[in-house]
Amino acid sequence: MSKRVCITDFFVKKVPRQELTQSIVVKTNIEESNPDNEYSCSRNQIQHEHVHCDSQVSLFDIKLYVGQTQKLSNKEKIEYFHKTWTPESTFVFPTSEFNKKKLKFQLNWLEKWKWLAYSQINDGAYCKYCVVFFITEGGIGCQTLGNFCLKPFRMWYKAIEKFNHHEKCNYHLQSVEQYQNIVAVETGKQDSIDLQLNKAAKVQTELNRKIIIPVIESIIFCGRQGIALRGHLDFGTLTIENPVENDGNFRALMRFHLNATKLSGDESYQLARTNCAKNAQYTSWKIQNEIIGSCHEIILSEIVNEVNNSKCFLVIADETADVAGIEQFSICVRYFDSKTKIVKEQFLKFVPVMDLSGSALASIIINELTEMKIEVQYLRGQGYDGAASMSGRFNGVQACIKKEYKTAIYVHCSSHSLNLAVSYACGLQGIRILWAQSKRFIHKSINDRFINHKEIIQGFQMLFPIAPLTKQQEKLIENLVEFYANDLEDSLTVLAEVKIWHYQVFKIRLETNLKMVTAIEVISNCNNALYPNTYKLLTILLTLPVTSCEAERSFLTLKRIKTYLRNSTADNRLNGLAALNIHREIKGDIDAVIKELAKKKRRLDFVI
Repeated sequence: MSKRVCITDFFVKKVPRQELTQSIVVKTNIEESNPDNEYSCSRNQIQHEHVHCDSQVSLFDIKLYVGQTQKLSNKEKIEYFHKTWTPESTFVFPTSEFNKKKLKFQLNWLEKWKWLAYSQINDGAYCKYCVVFFITEGGIGCQTLGNFCLKPFRMWYKAIEKFNHHEKCNYHLQSVEQYQNIVAVETGKQDSIDLQLNKAAKVQTELNRKIIIPVIESIIFCGRQGIALRGHLDFGTLTIENPVENDGNFRALMRFHLNATKLSGDESYQLARTNCAKNAQYTSWKIQNEIIGSCHEIILSEIVNEVNNSKCFLVIADETADVAGIEQFSICVRYFDSKTKIVKEQFLKFVPVMDLSGSALASIIINELTEMKIEVQYLRGQGYDGAASMSGRFNGVQACIKKEYKTAIYVHCSSHSLNLAVSYACGLQGIRILWAQSKRFIHKSINDRFINHKEIIQGFQMLFPIAPLTKQQEKLIENLVEFYANDLEDSLTVLAEVKIWHYQVFKIRLETNLKMVTAIEVISNCNNALYPNTYKLLTILLTLPVTSCEAERSFLTLKRIKTYLRNSTADNRLNGLAALNIHREIKGDIDAVIKELAKKKRRLDFVI
């Protein structure tokens, strides 16, 4: 042995514990186009005591998941949860000194606490459930979580105590429950929470619809038949038994519907009505008015769409006093439906008026058409009776409207003209005098309808060819084009098109033996794509009125709805019931009515 020279030679110099150095370069690249959600990661270099400097860090190290899993899908979370890196039995855990004791993570902890995961990157323990399912807050006051969740746990001397405490925490149990629910959903054992809520909401909505559907059907039935809805003692909860007092047709129909469905074996409607809240019966006069108003809006929107698609319409209007002495102004439209090839006259609404002057009535017509979203620039005609306020040359309705819309030709109702002639002649003696007076008024009607618009009518006649066009006839077409300049192309183009159209008509007459005398026959054989100007002129011709009988027919409905016993019917209710009774060809869509009702906030949800 060598000789000791110094006292220090008798002691072994302790090498100070080296600081753990980690050089980690981790890059996670998630490619959305990869269906398997594969991840690529660069190699992780780690230098640590008892660990080789070139050891590789796993791509599924728990540290890489912290704060990153909220962007992943449920399927990816489950995949990462099961692929979380677990140290092998030969893995050497780094040691740490606590109170002069060297401690380290124990591999058997992973067997005892299945939720535990070890991170090689920062030598710490995490909870797989809390990390993967991103629990960040918990405890009293929802405090920000630390160990096991967002930060690694390294106090090995308190490991068992902290492990037992963590697995009993509420936020940990919630994470475990969330994992179990997600796995059950992904494997198809149960529906997702959203789907479960949606199913429950759908079932409740279907029950709600069974409450409102009989109400809507009963109201539509009464409206179409023109019968009264309300009766004596028309309030309170609807009973299944027939009452002693007459509570009206509406409630009687509701009661009949519920009893009929029950007899057929479907008691769901009656159960839904019985179990619904007393403040959600939907049988009051207020909800009746809203349903009637919704029906009117649906009918009106369909008519307005057809009018705007035709791009050419005429307004028909007339006024009368109802049973309450209120002047009701009936507004109707006439247009050609290109889809069905039919000329339609449709009632729009009644408007109560106080001022019966021409300017006031003209303003009402334009304002009401605009509010109904009808494109007034396509107004091409007017049809009224011979009253001074309507047909006056200077201050009548037709004159006021024609000042703004030059092509809105006024045509006096021929039925009114004939009626005036006959009624005047009835006051005279002798059939000869009757015929003479009748001819005078009929001649006046012809003047109002044709002579006052002589050039325009003659221009329209050129669309029904008999012989090749002469210079004078070409001039008539040019005048017609000038009058409807906003609807047509230049006169040369229109004239050339009309000449080609004449040739086409002659050809059709020879091949099919069709006379093609009426405007409907002519326009049915006119191709809109090949002859757009001719088609437009024929549409305008068909739109010009003959009578204003549509407004007169609406007065009959007015008398049936607003009677002596129902003289206080409100305007909205009156218009809705009139629309249901008049427009029987427009079918009432229950779903459309429900959607219209759902635009306002309701106690019950009806839209699936």
